[in-house]
Amino acid sequence: MNQDFRLRVLSLVLVFFMLGCGEEEKAVVPDFTLLLFQTNDSHSHLLGLPNANYEPSVLGDGTVGGAARIATLVAQARTENPNVMLFS
Repeated sequence: MNQDFRLRVLSLVLVFFMLGCGEEEKAVVPDFTLLLFQTNDSHSHLLGLPNANYEPSVLGDGTVGGAARIATLVAQARTENPNVMLFS
């Protein structure tokens, strides 16, 4: 009887295992976009370069960098995508 009981338990385990091996519907994962900004060596360069006639709101004047321009670019990116990270 002990052998018969083991055989029945083993049969039930195999049946449950085989039932669980069927194709399952996969979960739908939505697209996720993460935008990363990284700045480097920005110490003591809070203003744009060259510093003469620097106006953070004017683009195309030959001035590059500056904390105000970085903040503007990050803010614009965050309006388009809430998943924006800035590493500085």
